[in-house]
Amino acid sequence: MRGFFIAALAVFALTAQPVVAKDPADLLIRHATVVDVEHAQNYPGIGLHDELALYVDNGLTPAQALSSATRAGPAWFGTLDRYGAISPGKIADIVVLDRNPLGDIRATRDIHAVILRGTPYDRTALDHLLAATRAKVAAWNAADAK
Repeated sequence: MRGFFIAALAVFALTAQPVVAKDPADLLIRHATVVDVEHAQNYPGIGLHDELALYVDNGLTPAQALSSATRAGPAWFGTLDRYGAISPGKIADIVVLDRNPLGDIRATRDIHAVILRGTPYDRTALDHLLAATRAKVAAWNAADAK
C-alpha cells in the first residue's frame, strides 16, 4: 500500500552528553534523533533509518521514534510553528513510503518518492541519484587506489 509518509525535516544533534533514562520515552522530552555526519563513511539518510530502528528496538514505539526525527528538533528550537508537521504554512520535506512505519519502523527504508524543497522525486529519479552517487564514490576510490 502506497501513501504513508513522514516529514523528513532537518536532523538535529542536540547534546553530546550521555543521558540515562528509566523509560526511553523520557528522552523524547529533550532529544531529537542524532546522526553523526562528521565521519566520511556515515551517510545521514542511512544513519537516520538505523537510528530509528535502534530507538524502537530499545523501547520506543514507532510513533515516538518518528516524532524524535520530525518534531523534537523544532520543539527544542521553538520553531514548531514552522516545522514538525505537514500542514498549510509549514515547511516540510516529505518522504512517501510503500509501507506504514507505524507497523514496522524499518518501512522507512521502503521509499516510494520524496518531495524535497518543493521538487518531487519518484523512485526512478531517486535510483538515478543513487547510481550517480555510487559512480562518484567508485571514481574517488579508484583515484585513491592509484
